[in-house]
Amino acid sequence: MAQATPARTKAFISYSHKDKEHLEELQEHLKFLQHRGLMDVFWADTEIKPGDVWRQQIQEAIASARVALFLVSPAFFASEFIQGQELPPLLEAARAHQTLVLSVILQPSLFEYSDLADYQTVNNPGKPLAALPLVERNTVWVQVVKSVMEALQRPLRQSDPSPAAPPPASQKTREQWLAEGNAHWKARRYAEALTAFEETLRQDPASAFAWSGKGNALRDLKRPQEALAAYEEALRLDAASVFAWNGKGNALCDLKRFDDALAAYEQALRLDSRSVFAWNGKGNALRDLNRYVDAVAAYEQALRLDPKSTFASKGKAQALERLNQP
Repeated sequence: MAQATPARTKAFISYSHKDKEHLEELQEHLKFLQHRGLMDVFWADTEIKPGDVWRQQIQEAIASARVALFLVSPAFFASEFIQGQELPPLLEAARAHQTLVLSVILQPSLFEYSDLADYQTVNNPGKPLAALPLVERNTVWVQVVKSVMEALQRPLRQSDPSPAAPPPASQKTREQWLAEGNAHWKARRYAEALTAFEETLRQDPASAFAWSGKGNALRDLKRPQEALAAYEEALRLDAASVFAWNGKGNALCDLKRFDDALAAYEQALRLDSRSVFAWNGKGNALRDLNRYVDAVAAYEQALRLDPKSTFASKGKAQALERLNQP
């Protein structure tokens, strides 16, 4: 006899245990719901009791998830369990219109390059939660709880085996345009990405994330001067955006302004000393300034942070080759 498919009535919270302090902040807000008998709609692995079969508990919670709430950080992306056991079934359910995906950006990370970038974020990716004062963090958590409760009260859209028709362009929200821009950019459809980012900015000119996305698209369309202007606008709106500083450095390298590019990468590293992209960019700028010893050191730092970085491996090899030339 086939096992019945569980009803999707809950919100599944996916997080790294290294970020437990942020989960605890969210759970403080959830106490409000607990006092009203609604707490059990939210599920995190803190619900697992001693002696429970934990893997089965997690699988059952994922199968009943109407909302997938991701607490995003470098540790989140580094977790093999999250990447292998939690994300795939939740994103599959999202593509089948069975689960709503919401992300809360806790720390700077490579979120923009992940599959989650195609879905809605509760807070601005350029202003991660960990950088906010307590009052602003609480504002984000309140919005999280409201968004989840509203989603749980909406009728569930039935899965359709054929792709759903996209909404007309005139009806798309800024979040939809932004997700579309990211999807086009990751698929290397740069002209379409540029159009989507510009539509995002038409609705929200103050979106630093969209300005950075526009810069990426322009750079890949071989329009570095315009890309630089887009990154600078992103930084005017959010001077702490590591993503935009790295993009600015890349555009300056394209323009052969290597000293200025080096300064941009160093600013990115002051904001996030673990940014592999910034260390690689710094290595590239130093290499093109003929500072090969320093370039090798930068690439080696990138490889310490990410031993599988092909960009750092190739860059280091090129710098060593030039260093050893008579």
